[in-house]
Amino acid sequence: MKQLLLSSAAALALTGAAWAQDADAVQSAVDDGIQQLNDGGGNLTFESREVGPDNSLTLRGVRIAPEDGDVIITTDFVTVTPSTQTPGDVAITVAPVVTFAGTGGGEVPPVEIRVASENFVLTTNWVLGAAGKPSLSFTADSLSVTGGSEDHPALKALSATPRNVAFSMAFDEASRDASGAFSMDALALDYAFVDPDSGASMSGEMQGEALVVDFAGTGLPAGEQDMDRFLAEDGFRLTMQSGPATQRFTSGDPNMPITLDSDAQAASAEISIADGQFLYRTTSGTVNYVVTPDPSALPLPPFEASIGQLDMELRAPVAPSDEVRDVKLALNLQELALGESVWGLFDPQSTIPRDPATLELDLTAALQLDRPLSEMPETDNPMALGRVETVDLNRLLLSAAGALVEASGAVTLDNSGPMPLPNGAVDVAISGVQGLSQSLVELGLVDQMQVGMMMGMIMAFTKPAGDDAFTSTIEFRDGAILANGQPIQ
Repeated sequence: MKQLLLSSAAALALTGAAWAQDADAVQSAVDDGIQQLNDGGGNLTFESREVGPDNSLTLRGVRIAPEDGDVIITTDFVTVTPSTQTPGDVAITVAPVVTFAGTGGGEVPPVEIRVASENFVLTTNWVLGAAGKPSLSFTADSLSVTGGSEDHPALKALSATPRNVAFSMAFDEASRDASGAFSMDALALDYAFVDPDSGASMSGEMQGEALVVDFAGTGLPAGEQDMDRFLAEDGFRLTMQSGPATQRFTSGDPNMPITLDSDAQAASAEISIADGQFLYRTTSGTVNYVVTPDPSALPLPPFEASIGQLDMELRAPVAPSDEVRDVKLALNLQELALGESVWGLFDPQSTIPRDPATLELDLTAALQLDRPLSEMPETDNPMALGRVETVDLNRLLLSAAGALVEASGAVTLDNSGPMPLPNGAVDVAISGVQGLSQSLVELGLVDQMQVGMMMGMIMAFTKPAGDDAFTSTIEFRDGAILANGQPIQ
């Protein structure tokens, strides 16, 4: 596998020191690159070479056969063309088809993967003496990765076709700043595999629209010793946006013979560290699922489920500071619904309301971090790294099957003792729980005695607020917890 990685970098190694613009220098650079690759066990050979009028060098009949024997790469030609506009840049083009032949070994059967491209061009200054600022980019109108056959013992089919693919990256070795981007307009994927030992099959297909990924980082750490500095003074930002997509997955495993169909709307995600603060945020639109069991193995109807919206956010400090920093945990799950075939398994008479479930959580806190997170493995008490000043439950809402729970409140923590002591209150409102509990008893899903004990606890620490509705104020005071003035502990 080590040699496979070397082989994957062969196109770059071929450039050698091709920043010079004359043909002799290009040939010398390519020879140096081949020598470096082969010194590492890459075993690159070619049948002939040609020099073009633009000082380009074309190698024909290229073959890379690494010593570890994992894979052999072949293509009709590779052309290295020095830029006439930017000294140090070279453009690398390859034949329309590049073949990756897995040689197999042991229990792994040989396999051949063909990568076809249209208008593929790789541009790079990633050469010896590139002024410490290597860069690389490539574009292709289309790529096609195909392989497998019905006769193959494992890989029955593989076809992946991204369209209008673009990639770029740059790195400054002095500042350790980096940037990168990847995009494609669409992706079509089909595959089929079989486990040669068990005979279990797996296949799938996917159609997806635009995917865009961007990355930017400053002062990236060179090792673990740089991590504290990086978290406090520098950072990065990684974002992703994806368009609508549909998928089908079929499992022929005797233990799980199902077909899963799904379709999803656009989604986005962000991960970043900036000013000593970590952020993780995702958002996605409607997602629908249909699980269809194999009727010959599982005589059950298809199961349907859907999610109307799902948003998540986590924000927290990751570096020490003299100031109190914000912590946030938010979750917004809207309209989680189950199909009637699922409900019918345990509630065919519609005893329980079919209302979609919703979960909303908005929790914030004020935290002062006194020591770097790298010291966490060395302490038995995570609280020794810092202290929480306040916690605010801005909103908690959970609704499902006709029941509703809502809560909000705030507490301040007294950190003067050995353990933080909260002081504050949380207001809680509950409705529909008694009716839902009784329905579960009627269906035989819950024991009547358990429901009675639960409702007894609810009534003991709440106040009636209407038909099947209760409210309570949970207070944290002087180390005690009270519900409507009654001690809980």
